[in-house]
Amino acid sequence: MSYNHQHLAYHRLARYLRFDGQRILEIGGNDSAESAMPFVQAGAAEVVVSGLGHVHREGQDASRSIRIVRADAHKLRDVFGAASFDIVYGLSVIEHIPMLSHFLEQVFHVLRPGGFAFFEGDPIWTSPRGHHVWVQSPSGNYYFSQPAGTRSINPIPDWGHLTMDRDALAAVIRQRHPQVPEADVGAICDYVHAGPAITRLSHRDIALSFSNAPLVTLHLVTNSLDVPPDIATELRRRHGDGSDYGISAMQYVLWKPR
Repeated sequence: MSYNHQHLAYHRLARYLRFDGQRILEIGGNDSAESAMPFVQAGAAEVVVSGLGHVHREGQDASRSIRIVRADAHKLRDVFGAASFDIVYGLSVIEHIPMLSHFLEQVFHVLRPGGFAFFEGDPIWTSPRGHHVWVQSPSGNYYFSQPAGTRSINPIPDWGHLTMDRDALAAVIRQRHPQVPEADVGAICDYVHAGPAITRLSHRDIALSFSNAPLVTLHLVTNSLDVPPDIATELRRRHGDGSDYGISAMQYVLWKPR
């Protein structure tokens, strides 16, 4: 079956339940509400889209049974109340939520007994492009991925955010991409090593948070890449054992017991 990333939650959860009459919460959505549409078309009573800094408007679209709100992922119970939703999901959010264990407790509280959740994250901090660099300037775009219809470069070598400190990383960018202005080099390094947009949680940290959550894990999917031996040796030397540096993405289907 072919579908885009925005419809991933729908297709993962469709294996477990029907959506007619369900009340659904999206974490980390945007104004387009694209990922909510398949749920509405399948008969969901309402999809509430909340953004992690990505929504710029609030309101109800009655024709699509979609409501857009601004909400802190760590304060879901305060905003929505206990047992408010049948389903909670989030795409590309795991790597952006600082207090993951607290967030999962909030999800547990807003889910009704018997409710389901789906969360996905990519790229994970400990993966090749886990730096998630996303810097824009008048001189150019510097993105970890290549969005359709845009021109950008990823100036950071795979795993470079884990094998180099800020000064070493800046030196490599200057050497490999001499066209990048010095101000942009600084902005890129600041994003990677100090920016608030990503959590810098390892694969092991994330797995432990989900394992210790009050929700039951029904399904886990990981995307994994090979780590070159020399890079693997350097990563272990710097960071020790305990995390799989090849895992770039994680997807969880969760359930709240009745």
